[in-house]
Amino acid sequence: MVPQAVIVIPLFHNDGCVRWVDTYQGPDRPVAFSSFGTFLLRQFFLTIPAGTGDAARATGIAHAHTAHYLLPLSLPALGLLALFTFTVSGIRSSGR
Repeated sequence: MVPQAVIVIPLFHNDGCVRWVDTYQGPDRPVAFSSFGTFLLRQFFLTIPAGTGDAARATGIAHAHTAHYLLPLSLPALGLLALFTFTVSGIRSSGR
């Protein structure tokens, strides 16, 4: 775990490179790609049965394209992470 104060300057530099300074995406990215987001998505993907990917490959989907099959299943977890990201970034920007 890295303290937030240590990564402020690299995050600001990266936001400048992709022109996200003074936009809504700038404050949201560090929260979305935090350890909480990684843990949330990992736990969700562990609940998807292993046979789902096997069933996709059995229907003719190539191994590299199983992400296209599994991505719609992950929309609830991605939506929840987006909601948490929006909530936390709103709290941080309001100064509370």
